[in-house]
Amino acid sequence: GPFTWGMTPEKAVENSLILDEICSMARLTEIINPAVEPIDHFLLDKHYLRKHGISAYYGQ
Repeated sequence: GPFTWGMTPEKAVENSLILDEICSMARLTEIINPAVEPIDHFLLDKHYLRKHGISAYYGQ
């Protein structure tokens, strides 16, 4: 199973609950649309790099 961490034990539990909800949404998506495909790598990078990349602009 997955591990989750947090700055406090409470945050670690909160992160576990968030992960569980994301997994539930992913599973329901597959049930509703069995032909669903993974997100395009370009789009995944776009959303990740806007916060973590060299030219990050998220939250500014």
